[in-house]
Amino acid sequence: MFSIIHKQYLQGCTLLLLQMLLLFFAVCVQASVAQPHWQKDDYLIESFIDISLRREYRANKKTNLHRWQQPLKIFIKSEVGDPLLQRQMYRVQAKHLQSITGHAIHVVNSQQEANVLVVFTSAKRMKSNAFKYTITTSDLEQVLKSAICMASIESNKQSEIIRGVILIPVDSTRQSGRLVDCIIEELTQVMGLPNDSTAVYPSIFNDLSIDSYLTGLDYLLLKIAYHPLLKPGMSEAQVREKLPAILLELREQGEIENAQWRVLDKSMKKWLGQ
Repeated sequence: MFSIIHKQYLQGCTLLLLQMLLLFFAVCVQASVAQPHWQKDDYLIESFIDISLRREYRANKKTNLHRWQQPLKIFIKSEVGDPLLQRQMYRVQAKHLQSITGHAIHVVNSQQEANVLVVFTSAKRMKSNAFKYTITTSDLEQVLKSAICMASIESNKQSEIIRGVILIPVDSTRQSGRLVDCIIEELTQVMGLPNDSTAVYPSIFNDLSIDSYLTGLDYLLLKIAYHPLLKPGMSEAQVREKLPAILLELREQGEIENAQWRVLDKSMKKWLGQ
């Protein structure tokens, strides 16, 4: 009698254990399926390295981390289009980026006090303005042939970004439906995420993407870029060493899981009612 009860008890425990194991594996599989590829640590690490430490027009060129330490002070120079609307759109985008990164960004009233110049111009004047305002000219001809709008940054010896220039041809961007895209993408790249890559998606940094507004992935790349554990001048190895701790913190704060929703707060998309 004892042996029968004991056997039944063991069978019950075994069945319960199997049920628990099956439930555990089901939860793991569901979590794995539910989590988008861009929310996984390995993908976020490689995406950040690709966008922050590579350069679009210099194949396989590696560099150290560049970002702003001083506030961005943006001046809008309007040669074409509605200057009031252009200024308002940049205010919206500046506020959005500031809310994500925690870094101060302002639209100012004079070019003399600015460290970021935005020129709304025409397609015909892009080349002359590029030579007039851009900081480096080594890749300028190549950029002008392939890019509808463009941005350039200047950094000091400590890899701190100290100046930026953005050129937007109003006529051609309106014709192609890319005006809003250019406003959002170029200012985001000036923040210290200068590369474009088809390997990073969904993202405004992907030239093959249909995204006009910052995505959840872009939100996380900006969060990482201005995390206190990262400093201007860090090498790729140094950045990689810090990224696991940064991602763990972001995951614990719900930033990764909720990125696609949090990126909408104060966004240009929300402001335009889309």
